Amino acid sequence: MIDSRDGRHLFSQSYDRDLNDVLKMQDEIAIALAQALQLEVEENIVSRPALRNSDAYTLYLQGLHASSRFDQEGLEQAVSDFERVIELDSSFAPAHLMLGNAYFLLGAYGFMPPAVAFERDRRANERALTLDPNLAFAHAQLGDIHRAYDWDWAAADKELKLALALAPADGDILFYAAVQSLGMGRLDEALKQVNAALAYDPLNPSRYQVLTLIQSSRGRLGEAETAARRALELTPMAPFGHYFLGSMLLFRGQTDVALTEFSQETIDSARLGGTAMAYFDMGRKTDSDLALAQMTKHPTDHPFFVARVYAFRDEPNEAVKWLDLAYAQKDSGMLPLIKGDSSFNKIRADPRYKAFLKKMNLPEG
Repeated sequence: MIDSRDGRHLFSQSYDRDLNDVLKMQDEIAIALAQALQLEVEENIVSRPALRNSDAYTLYLQGLHASSRFDQEGLEQAVSDFERVIELDSSFAPAHLMLGNAYFLLGAYGFMPPAVAFERDRRANERALTLDPNLAFAHAQLGDIHRAYDWDWAAADKELKLALALAPADGDILFYAAVQSLGMGRLDEALKQVNAALAYDPLNPSRYQVLTLIQSSRGRLGEAETAARRALELTPMAPFGHYFLGSMLLFRGQTDVALTEFSQETIDSARLGGTAMAYFDMGRKTDSDLALAQMTKHPTDHPFFVARVYAFRDEPNEAVKWLDLAYAQKDSGMLPLIKGDSSFNKIRADPRYKAFLKKMNLPEG
């Protein structure tokens, strides 16, 4: 390792290990680097168990790569890779963790029925915890299941607090905590957590998407737009990427540009919902109605997005009707984050909207 500022030699060391010891070797390198650079090493860093099968680790890396594509094909390939890893080495806890994560995304993006995806996610994380009860990331993912699918906010808080206690400097766990804080309306806390998560991984598009939602909820639409654009720069075809940016542009009064963004969205319900809102804002109600008609042909496809359009159009009867359907179907995509969604601004004073928040056990304020 060379200091790029002055060419000074900082660290060098050779490592000759069997591939089955690759995780232990990674820990050794990290600790040696920290010592060489005179950095504090977290007390909770512990040596990880050796892999029993080198082919399993290759498949594990392939699964990580596939899941980072954030599309249906990539996530399904990741599931296949991680399940194969577990067949080869069932004691390898990270494979159970990432299998759960892949199922979570399949459910959240609408690529798999939530009841199937989230229960498989839950089982994968519970299995990981039987292998190691102190796996912080497993506790964090269980907390996210409680948030996104169970809507058990107290249980989500409990798991996430435990995860943060075990690994307070883990960027992934800080990200999950930020999403939970956003859903509960704790916006200052959410902003602090997501910024900390981004400090650990400034190239993670999901964290910029959540930053978009946090800044929008805070009324900082300029900062929200900047975050949405950064997410798209990192992963141009990420699910909901164009939808989030289009929404920020729409809320800022740039309807023509917003419509262009919505048209590029890969998730059908989000693309149609965005265009329906944009057309309505442009005074093209007939076109908005047509987009809504396409959405309601398949009422099981993210009914929350239909509710969002009706709320934006200030039609509370239909908005509440579709919110109830989203509730009945456990629509996990965006429903748990409804509190800060600017699309519902026009109906926030409606008693039925307030009653819906109460049904979700969400605070009104």
